[in-house]
Amino acid sequence: MNKYENTLSLIGKVLGFSLFCLLAIGFVAAPIIVIFFVGSSLIGGMLLLFEFCLCFSIHLVSYAIGLFFLGDRYKPTGYVSGGQSLDWPVSTYKYVKRNMITNLVEIIACSVFSLVFIFLLCLNLFPTISICGLGASIIGFIIFYLFYKKEQHNLKNKNFEK
Repeated sequence: MNKYENTLSLIGKVLGFSLFCLLAIGFVAAPIIVIFFVGSSLIGGMLLLFEFCLCFSIHLVSYAIGLFFLGDRYKPTGYVSGGQSLDWPVSTYKYVKRNMITNLVEIIACSVFSLVFIFLLCLNLFPTISICGLGASIIGFIIFYLFYKKEQHNLKNKNFEK
């Protein structure tokens, strides 16, 4: 490829990554905008929605980094859904390491949200939503911890393609 193709490729990668980042920011900003316009009466529910949106946004940015900058490859699974062939990422060292980092960030986010919901319970603010949020945070923490341990096991046993 000549220098113009390289430049256009880099511009495409930056624009694609920027689009994914804007989507992630939109997901995180949606609950905040609702609280801003509606008022503090929905702050408990929006806090729970904010946790879900934040976890989704973390995955979205991680996917975009792998897709546009780290060169993730995908292989067909043989399954078809809605007329489209389903692809699965090829497990490389960079992919496994990035998934470990993503899961660690989400474990930290779930821990922080657990503390926030415990704090809200102690203040007796939004008790029902705080209990639901605490349960969701604990379940999220466990799920991301299990995925983290799975990726750590894959990295330790070198269960990835070169």
